[in-house]
Amino acid sequence: VPLYGQEVLKLSQGSSGYSLTPMAVGGSLLAGLSGAMVDRWGARPVLAIGLGLAAAGSLTLPWWGNVPGFLVSLLILGLGMGLTMGAPVNYLLLSLVPDAEAGSGLAVTGISRSLGATIGPTMMAGVLPFGWVAVFSVPLFFALLGWSGVLAVKKSIPRTAGRKKQNGKNLDGG
Repeated sequence: VPLYGQEVLKLSQGSSGYSLTPMAVGGSLLAGLSGAMVDRWGARPVLAIGLGLAAAGSLTLPWWGNVPGFLVSLLILGLGMGLTMGAPVNYLLLSLVPDAEAGSGLAVTGISRSLGATIGPTMMAGVLPFGWVAVFSVPLFFALLGWSGVLAVKKSIPRTAGRKKQNGKNLDGG
């Protein structure tokens, strides 16, 4: 993203690094609220909205020819990331695995996030010779893949995080 700011929008190195700020702010704002949103509406709708926002932000990134539009796209992308990282994914996972496998499931989810943070930028760099549309198509592809996965998850997942399990324990450990 900073390279796009330098190469296309002609920002200085320092300014292009600051261009990530809207994404971080958007992610921070909604990450803190995502747990309450899951409690109110369930994990699937929150993830679907978050992945939709991430896809919209990724889709519009290469089309702006100006800094304000570019920053708006990054904010939208960040808002989407805030809704998809953390509580919604963890809740969805805990809704699908037996209690005895919850720790392993959360560990795999954590590793997946770390791998995504490593592999995603690497893939984006790999398609850079094909242009900026190709670069920003990588996160778009994964957002759409995640969105289709959320839609494919069985609809019988309960809406609230405080539901009781068969053994009498809540998903949140209470």
